[in-house]
Amino acid sequence: MYYLVTDENNKTWRDVEWGENVTHEETNPNFFFSVYDNAYTALFMYPAYEAFNKPKIWETSQQNVSASFFRLAFPKITSLKPIQLTLPTREQQLTFAIVCCINMIALPKFRTWAFNYLKGIDISKESAHKLQSELESHLKNADLPPKEEYISCAHACLAAVLVDDSALFVANTAHRAFYDSPETERLDLGQIADICMQLPPDKIAEALAG
Repeated sequence: MYYLVTDENNKTWRDVEWGENVTHEETNPNFFFSVYDNAYTALFMYPAYEAFNKPKIWETSQQNVSASFFRLAFPKITSLKPIQLTLPTREQQLTFAIVCCINMIALPKFRTWAFNYLKGIDISKESAHKLQSELESHLKNADLPPKEEYISCAHACLAAVLVDDSALFVANTAHRAFYDSPETERLDLGQIADICMQLPPDKIAEALAG
């Protein structure tokens, strides 16, 4: 099953209109229809791709493919029915971004901040801003172990904490983390999204700390 995101008027890009059991087919590969492999992934990621103010999520019918990408394009899809899902809260959005980063970043100072945030020990914008400033210069450290050099997705993650409307920065965090993960072992955004919608952040932190 794949999931289509439309606006509140059941439309996608180029004003293509959808409904129950509506099929569209496109021959131009530049205009193929994009769908997500997980409904909750769609809720977290749509701000980076569709940017609708009031998104609707639709179950769709099309041939399943063997692919490791969370968002796929098809020339032909059928929208079956809309599904009722609650949009993530800001806390759930930030948890999603932080967990994506924890899976990718080994730098101790970031991981300490991330786990403290999830546990509710320090969720201040001041701490996020301080870490943001520290990360800007950390790569200048020639003695840094190679495994601790990667911090790309952290920039969007910290920005998400610093703004009131976090949705776009959260989606950008996950996008960067996913495409920077190894091609043979892509980050499972669907699994992370499911967990973040079901568990409070402190329980997630406990599980990740192992």
